Amino acid sequence: EHKRMEGIKDDFVSTVSHELRTPLTSINGSIVLLLSGKQGQFTEKATRLLSLANRNTTRLLALINDLLDIQKMLAGEMDYDFKSIDLAALLEKAVEENAHYAEQYHIKFTITENTPVTVHADEQRIMQVMGNLLSNAVKFSEADTHVEVSLTQDDNFAIVKVTDHGHGIPESFHEQLFERFTQADSSDTRQKGGTGLGLTITKSIIEQHDGSISFDTKLGVGTTFSFQLPILSDKD
Repeated sequence: EHKRMEGIKDDFVSTVSHELRTPLTSINGSIVLLLSGKQGQFTEKATRLLSLANRNTTRLLALINDLLDIQKMLAGEMDYDFKSIDLAALLEKAVEENAHYAEQYHIKFTITENTPVTVHADEQRIMQVMGNLLSNAVKFSEADTHVEVSLTQDDNFAIVKVTDHGHGIPESFHEQLFERFTQADSSDTRQKGGTGLGLTITKSIIEQHDGSISFDTKLGVGTTFSFQLPILSDKD
């Protein structure tokens, strides 16, 4: 009976999430079109309101996508399209695509090192991982600071690091950080937004790539998340 009820709950979450995503995507697209100025110029106040609507519909879409991904992950149904990819180029692309989000918090990304390496990976899923790590770093950084991103090589592994200069993660949350719905600081996270699913999904994606993810944190100094992926050799 417990398994049956769990199944009903999972089906409900999945169905509702799908039904919400379609109209939200349409609304968000319309708002972006209005903000582009192609439909005419708006007053400063109207533009601010549209920008607010854009941020919130984008946030809702991200939450819904997290819910759908966690359902797929639990059911073992997450799709992967593995190819040989240039990880350095992907890193630059991820930073570029998330730069505007960082600017809203007065944060800048800095790529401190970017070693050319090739990995066997799903490009969109690794972009998803980078999006999660970069957005987390931004949300918990102090304003007017930098988030450092690096890609290095250690033997047969590529190592990506994302470092913020925030408050750090309390020790009481270290062991459960990658668990579902865990938030390092519930009061702060509620202000910043989020489902507490991003790191769970990120860990699952990295492990599906035969990689691993970890973090190093110090209170009052900041946190570094790092993941490693096997490098594709010439023999591969």
